[in-house]
Amino acid sequence: MAAAPLSIVSSAGWKTRRIDPPSLPESVLRTAPTPISVAVWINITQLDQLKDARIASKLSGEGKVNLINCDPGWSCGDVVEYQLDKFGLKDTIKSVRGKYEALMAEVIARVARGEPTLYYAWSPSWVMDKLVPGKDVVWLPTPFDAVPPNIKVSTSALVPGVKGCAGGQDPCRMALGQWNYVPIANRDFLAKNPAIKRFLELSRYPRDTWAKWEGDIARDSSPRAIKAAAEAWITENRSTFDG
Repeated sequence: MAAAPLSIVSSAGWKTRRIDPPSLPESVLRTAPTPISVAVWINITQLDQLKDARIASKLSGEGKVNLINCDPGWSCGDVVEYQLDKFGLKDTIKSVRGKYEALMAEVIARVARGEPTLYYAWSPSWVMDKLVPGKDVVWLPTPFDAVPPNIKVSTSALVPGVKGCAGGQDPCRMALGQWNYVPIANRDFLAKNPAIKRFLELSRYPRDTWAKWEGDIARDSSPRAIKAAAEAWITENRSTFDG
């Protein structure tokens, strides 16, 4: 049971089974945050305000604003670039795609120095453990839903109750609608371990908790560190775990 925080059991071969319901009661959020101080300074509460070159210039002294995007090949990056076109932002914003972790290390450093920055992110993730929405950064809402034809979505990008949405907007229109993590486990393993199957069915983790785990694992992904995170969660949530 020490692997509780991951909520996903690695599968051996193709005999896997999805375990419902999803593990996050709050679902996953995705759009472009910017530092709070910057958003207040230039009075920006919406992503498409950056169509105005005068506003965009305050985020960059080098012409276009660099928007740190997903890795090449990731569908989230394709969505961002599609939206830049649909929102009329390609003249003022440049999509920067590379190794996301390396690019975000510089973003975190820029925020720490009080410098303007713009990046795509999702919550929960290790980034949210470093740059907390509502404290360090704000989510910039998009003007309307826009998704490439090859990307299938089942929910609106308009999400209620988002912490740190610019201007205190509620609901907040994200880049994409909410989605969730679902455990996948080997069927034979589940058959031999019904208690673990039941645990996975009942497990629920707040976004902030999941973000902290991802931050911890980003710093140390060794089996020892993952086991320590699991045991810490069990200790802090003993009644839930035992129930």
